[in-house]
Amino acid sequence: MHFSPARLKLDREIPVGRSWLYEPKFDGYRGMLMTNRAGQAVVYSRNAKDLGRCFPELLQVAQALPAGTVIDGEIVAPSSFAR
Repeated sequence: MHFSPARLKLDREIPVGRSWLYEPKFDGYRGMLMTNRAGQAVVYSRNAKDLGRCFPELLQVAQALPAGTVIDGEIVAPSSFAR
């Protein structure tokens, strides 16, 4: 299973309309959390590097997701939880 991450695009104006969704940009890791058909979880960077050993807690959470799930987003930790 292979997916390309969504790429950010810089624009001078915010697009408007019902089809647009927005999320804040935090300084974290862009990651794709996936479960394959067998239910095994993986998390990759936008450059296809395995981030599973850096974020084992995400792999644990992914085990509860349906097989075939793909979540693309920013991996961040609130400052009160940062090490």
